[in-house]
Amino acid sequence: MYLYDAITSCTFYNAFNYKNRASRSEFWQFVVFWLFCSSCLFLTSVVCDVNTVSLCVIILYGMWILVVATIRRLHDVDKRGWLLMPLFLAIIHLIDTILYAGPENKLNYLVMDTLILSFFSINLLITLSKVGSNEDNRFGVPRSIIIDSSNINQYKIENNVLTVIKPTPYKKIRK
Repeated sequence: MYLYDAITSCTFYNAFNYKNRASRSEFWQFVVFWLFCSSCLFLTSVVCDVNTVSLCVIILYGMWILVVATIRRLHDVDKRGWLLMPLFLAIIHLIDTILYAGPENKLNYLVMDTLILSFFSINLLITLSKVGSNEDNRFGVPRSIIIDSSNINQYKIENNVLTVIKPTPYKKIRK
């Protein structure tokens, strides 16, 4: 998948679609693009006096798209999107520790939060780097499927969505 296709797929076509799958190349190309744009926006806001409300809206939209793309990538390796929840809880606890912990416990909490966040981040990074399954899984068909004359009867396309036609099992007739 080309960079332009990955960006348009994640930002426009699948921005609110968390049920399908995202290929590895689509996901990582979008992550690199998102990191580049976020750092450019941050540097622009530091150097120039930019309206922070519009900047926050743009960054929050980009983070939403990143979460949806991550969920779709997890679906490609046949994992549920709920795998992100421990990471979110660790981030929320880290923010809570920074803002509200007393000075006597802050260092202990920060060390523990950093270790927990590192564990979940490394686990998620390894999972996201795996090759997606080439077969159909519970989240749909792979993005890189090739339809030819041998398997044309197994799929149907409606409204630009590729779905699997599951054959009905034959009933055995008892004698």
